[in-house]
Amino acid sequence: MDENVFVGGEEKMERLIVFDFDGTLTDTGLGITRSAQYALDQMGWQHREAEELGFFVGPPLNESFAQMGMNESECAQAVRLFRERYESIGKLEYTVYPGIGDLLRSLKERKWRIGMATSKPEKFAREIADDCGFLRYFDCVSGISLTGEEGTISKAGLIQRVLDRTGFSGRRDAACMVGDRKYDIEGARAEKLLAVGAAYGYGGRQELERAGADLVYDTPEEMAEALLTNRVL
Repeated sequence: MDENVFVGGEEKMERLIVFDFDGTLTDTGLGITRSAQYALDQMGWQHREAEELGFFVGPPLNESFAQMGMNESECAQAVRLFRERYESIGKLEYTVYPGIGDLLRSLKERKWRIGMATSKPEKFAREIADDCGFLRYFDCVSGISLTGEEGTISKAGLIQRVLDRTGFSGRRDAACMVGDRKYDIEGARAEKLLAVGAAYGYGGRQELERAGADLVYDTPEEMAEALLTNRVL
């Protein structure tokens, strides 16, 4: 793979932008929180309004259910119930953040590589991205499998897959990770990537800065402008 490409008559170093999915490219919170609510209700736990369950957006599901006080077997049951609703209804309860489709298309026109590293099942991430119309822009989608990986692979591990599959493992200075939660920032730092925080998502500026984000943007438009004007890489 060539490390440099010509854009507008100028030679530019090829870059890799790795995006988180939930809370960074799409606002999938409604489907996630309602599915978590469904799982809790089915198990007879104290009813919680969906608005109280925003902490489910981003981390592995078993970690969030454990935060509710569940043991290992209860977490496994809750994850199964969550997916029961999410696969049939929840995955369609989302909105795309403003300008994301245009951003991905513009990055692709520059011949940059685009990856996704998400803690949600890769199957669901691909289905939602395809429904949005921008799956075609991604060179690599790295998510967990529906069997055996829940809670066993870190965000750093998911990012490493993208680096390996796109040929950027040895060129981390030409890559960055963009995400809205501390897990994205910590994963980026573990993989020695520039860590870009999306404060418009579910973590907020304070969480991202505490996690060590190199850059933080408050709106999708600010993030897109920074990427497209080479103020990030």
